[in-house]
Amino acid sequence: MTPDEFEEVMREDIEREKAIPGTGIKFTNEADAANVCIPQYKMGFLKLMGTAKELEYTGMNWGAEEVAVLTTALMYAHSWGLLTQLTKLKLGGNQLGDEGMNSLTTMNLASGALAQLTFLDVSNNQIGDKGMQSLSMALISRALAQLEKLILSKNKIGDQGMEAFSVALTPGVLAKLTNLSLNDNIIGDKGMASFSTALTSGVLVQLKWLNLSSNKIGDKGMNSFTTALASGVLAQLKELNLAMNEIGDESMNSFSMALSSKTLTQLKVLSLYENKIGDKGMISFSTALASRVLKQLEMIDLSMNKIGDEGMKSFSTTLTSGAQSQLKVLLLNDNKIDDEGMNSFSRALSSGALAQLRELRLFDNKIGNKGMKSFSTALASGALVQLRRLELSFNQIGDEGMKSFSMALSCRALAQLRELYLDRNEIGGEGMKSFSTALATGALAQLKELSLTSPTEDMKPDLKALCSSKSIQLYNV
Repeated sequence: MTPDEFEEVMREDIEREKAIPGTGIKFTNEADAANVCIPQYKMGFLKLMGTAKELEYTGMNWGAEEVAVLTTALMYAHSWGLLTQLTKLKLGGNQLGDEGMNSLTTMNLASGALAQLTFLDVSNNQIGDKGMQSLSMALISRALAQLEKLILSKNKIGDQGMEAFSVALTPGVLAKLTNLSLNDNIIGDKGMASFSTALTSGVLVQLKWLNLSSNKIGDKGMNSFTTALASGVLAQLKELNLAMNEIGDESMNSFSMALSSKTLTQLKVLSLYENKIGDKGMISFSTALASRVLKQLEMIDLSMNKIGDEGMKSFSTTLTSGAQSQLKVLLLNDNKIDDEGMNSFSRALSSGALAQLRELRLFDNKIGNKGMKSFSTALASGALVQLRRLELSFNQIGDEGMKSFSMALSCRALAQLRELYLDRNEIGGEGMKSFSTALATGALAQLKELSLTSPTEDMKPDLKALCSSKSIQLYNV
């Protein structure tokens, strides 16, 4: 609270104590209130607000009432010429709602108290379209023109709020913005279309991180977005997250065409997990990658889609060309890849296409013994010597596949591996014995975590003892 409010509260409590003892505040020396306590609070308040570079009130369970108190305090400080060093305001994980957001932005419009902010976090605050409209009004007035990072994730922003935000995005409004998080809202195709129109005018050319995951963006919205991408307005983008939407093959094709025009040459991380991308979309994407338009990519996440063997074949052909040689993380779990797709992928690996890979997830597919054998052959050739994490759980790998894998391990093919997940397959006693032998001989000297389902109860004690002797944490035995 402001010093004036503090003084008022103190005097009210002192008078209440006089009238009804035990209900207020009492000083041994009554003059201490006026001469010590109240002046010291004001001195401390002014000093804090004059030197603070960051104010964080994360997870305080604040609602509109508490934010109004904060707003008044900020306006008071601004009236004293303070807040000149304040660049970060963190209010995530509260309950501001539309009313609280309106209070915060209205104050800023009126006083310019937050004009120097470079970082604003109002995530997880139940902010809806009206709150987003209030923020947009502040943006239009250039009241937040210095912002570099804006976090609006985990709210209730829909198409109307996104449309208001997009209208506000005129040149110079957020010209310095590098990080925009709008994930976990309810933005659909209309909101995405408005946002894409704004992008096309070049209003966010400095953007490097864009997170629109976990919304309701479908093919129409994605098509609008790719039109904006094709114009080159996000050329500085390093990370793009469009996961957990409703993107299908149609828009994946238009996205791939935009990529082919070399509009995202700085991109390092691309997340498209949990969408509706199938083989056709994967083929289009692979064709774009083949022209090395994303050769700098370090992470691709296409997990939880509908990619099968045809898509995997096309992707593998692209990999063989060396188009993604910088890739460090590849996530393809929860798709429809079986032995045929795995064979194609393994041939690509044998060519040295992913020599820098650190993490590979292929769990929850349909990989059987044949796919595991070809994968093991690739491993034995030294294809993934830098790998640190490998996930192959929830497939159809049996004894023959496990034997081949164990032979590859014996060649120290995965000597740098830290985490290995093989549970929920069809591995029997023979495969388990082969793997245990490889493990006992030090084939996985760096392994820290192993998830492996024992085929029989009587094999569990030996497996546990072996892992214990190697200081390996065993799960799902």
